[in-house]
Amino acid sequence: MCLAAEEDLAEQRNVLVVRVPDAVMIEAPTRRVRSKETAGGRRGAVEGSHSSCFAAAYTRPVSALVLDNAKSKVKIHTFAEGLFARLAHDIELVCTKLSGTGDGAKTAATLEVDIDGIEVAGVLENGQVNERTLSAKDKADIVEKMKKDVFHASGTVRVEATLEPSAREQRGSARVRIVPPKGRAVERTVAIEKQAEGQGVRVTGKVPISLSAIGSDALKGPMNAFRVKDEIQIVFDVVFVAP
Repeated sequence: MCLAAEEDLAEQRNVLVVRVPDAVMIEAPTRRVRSKETAGGRRGAVEGSHSSCFAAAYTRPVSALVLDNAKSKVKIHTFAEGLFARLAHDIELVCTKLSGTGDGAKTAATLEVDIDGIEVAGVLENGQVNERTLSAKDKADIVEKMKKDVFHASGTVRVEATLEPSAREQRGSARVRIVPPKGRAVERTVAIEKQAEGQGVRVTGKVPISLSAIGSDALKGPMNAFRVKDEIQIVFDVVFVAP
């Protein structure tokens, strides 16, 4: 007699399931099971092999993973170019509102970035972020321009990633698809690194994205003295853990 896994160690309709190391004993009242004495056994007990029908009932599927917000970071790097680019700045923006899930096999994941959670961290100088160069108003203006000219809306940017077979160990590549709330979706194959993080996984890498490819307007400074380079970099260090 097979019972669903959720009936494990529960009394349901006068039937009691008792798990022992190599078998499952089912005991019912004598009015329902013809009683007989068995040496060393239970009255009216029916024994089922745990390795047969009960194996499926007690086998759990691999659990999906969820994004660990505290450990995950997604950054956007933009770069100035043009005749007076030296008067402009390379900028780092950070995505503070993230959510996502990954499959239990650790081969695919989906990430959602809330556009309203994107903030300016500061100016990139020789690989470091200077948080003091820009005023609060400067940072607010940059974010507003990004929403208006790049994404044309609030909402979320959806990122779908699937590891290539070569990336099932520690290093390899992943197919990444980025879907903005408006505009056009783009796909890239990028190099990634993967390592175990407890029962979860940490994945790091960079995704180069063309602003014009996703439908962004050109980002220019006053009198076209400089502009933001069409190619930006998305730098990610994301951790997915068991819920």
